[in-house]
Amino acid sequence: MGVIALAACAAPTNDFDRPYVSGSLAERSGHSLAEGLDALPPGACLEDGVGEDEAVAIALWRNAAFQEALAELGLRRADLVEAGLLPNPVFSLLFPLGPKQLEFWAKLPLEAIWRRPSRVAAAEADAERAATLLVERGLDLARDVRLTFAEWELAARRAKLLAQIAAIRERLDDLADARLHAGEGSEAETAVSEAELLASRAEVSRSLLLRDIASGRLRALLGLAEGALAFELVEEPRVAQELPAGVESHLQEALASRPDVRAAELAIEAAGERAGLPRNDSLALTAILDANGSGVDGFEAGPGVEFPIPMLNQGGGARMRAEADVERAARHYVAVRERVAHEVREAERLYFGAVAARREIEQAIGIYRAAHALALSAEQAGDTSLQPVLVTELVLVQAQARSADADVEVRRARAQLERAVGRRLP
Repeated sequence: MGVIALAACAAPTNDFDRPYVSGSLAERSGHSLAEGLDALPPGACLEDGVGEDEAVAIALWRNAAFQEALAELGLRRADLVEAGLLPNPVFSLLFPLGPKQLEFWAKLPLEAIWRRPSRVAAAEADAERAATLLVERGLDLARDVRLTFAEWELAARRAKLLAQIAAIRERLDDLADARLHAGEGSEAETAVSEAELLASRAEVSRSLLLRDIASGRLRALLGLAEGALAFELVEEPRVAQELPAGVESHLQEALASRPDVRAAELAIEAAGERAGLPRNDSLALTAILDANGSGVDGFEAGPGVEFPIPMLNQGGGARMRAEADVERAARHYVAVRERVAHEVREAERLYFGAVAARREIEQAIGIYRAAHALALSAEQAGDTSLQPVLVTELVLVQAQARSADADVEVRRARAQLERAVGRRLP
């Protein structure tokens, strides 16, 4: 009985809780989970505007879907506690009636004692796997916030630049009208200028709509309902630092730090522990204490055992299922590693491609800026009209709009690369 008591009282490891997930997220993303009932993380302030990192921190605290997913921790911890418990003894009592004597017996399944370590080990692996997958979900949420923030920022920058383009086209349209009235232009030229002005105004309206849609989507990710906790977004400075090339280094980091890789390893461990349980069916030994009220010497009691005879069912199906579960977990681990390698390589290509495209656009902007300066100097010297100045200014602002696209694309690609690696990159 002492052995039974010790086996029942030895508590399984129950450390895979909210602080575990919070610490893992802080290590990988720099942001942790809420520990109390505070509405916002420390240092977050909506009144002075919300930046990208601040938005990630708020989302990890307030996103409703992520908070719902965190409830999975309670279920897995309950399963872990359940795995450490031993079944209660069974007590049966037959009452004396007529010639029937008083009889009772107590049963205790002894196999539960030696099965308990495997059950606990499998449940611990499942609990750690659930917590690890929640870390992955938190990283997904952080990536989604960064991508949506970049989407909002692109729309906001484009709205400003497109407004400048529309203003320049309006001046060009006025010049075309003046040239037509002076007999120097044509009606076709004036019509094209007017159409381009209308198209520019339509693009401004569309960019403002996209900005508002992205702002609403970001508000939903942050868990800020419409009309509550009003806030303004703050545009991030341009990402100047570029990562050094090196797919293999990032791949090794990803295989070492990605939560889904660790979860796949834990799935193999849990399947391996569960695989040993069905093989013990033939050892299902039950201790019995039997007693009756009218034996030869009066009240009699004696011990006994009960065990199945493996004649008709030797557990072949259960063993096959357990072996298939182990094989599935092993193949899933291989598939996860291959997927991680593909995601890292693809994210690397996208990132360095975006960086190269941004460099080319920056070179073009330098050329456009020099051309605009020459046209402005010529106009001020009286060597040319205002139209070449406006045309070169228009081309320059259009290039700046493409540069805004390139900047945001670099940030998008960096967010995807960090998610592929499984942590923030320096």
